[in-house]
Amino acid sequence: MKKEYLKSMINWLVFTVIFGIFPILFLVVSCLFTGNSINITTMAKETFFFTIVLCADSLRTYNNSKNKNSKVGETTLYGFAIIVLILSSVLYGGLLIYGEEDYTISIISVIFAITSFIIDMFMQHCVTVQIIMQSQKTPSP
Repeated sequence: MKKEYLKSMINWLVFTVIFGIFPILFLVVSCLFTGNSINITTMAKETFFFTIVLCADSLRTYNNSKNKNSKVGETTLYGFAIIVLILSSVLYGGLLIYGEEDYTISIISVIFAITSFIIDMFMQHCVTVQIIMQSQKTPSP
């Protein structure tokens, strides 16, 4: 069970979190090469994008789970993921249209990113444990 769980969480970390961070890493590397300053206000768009990637993965994980009799905690996480996704998308779209980045929006983007990371991590954990428990209950042919 531990091996399957670890494999699933490592796959989630590599394919969701690492790929979601690529825009932020690209911005940091490009700022280092061009000599531009790196601060929290310049990374707001990329941070909102990261948040959207994590929330979308949470929704995908929940919808693909084999146990449709989800627990209250998973349903609550699903609801939070939808709320964070909608708010992040609206703020991300506003930043793309108006391009005004200030410190408050940047702090909100970081808070949303941390929140979506926690939601996605717990969602991945809950669904992975359910899948492993179900596979142990059903006998292999």
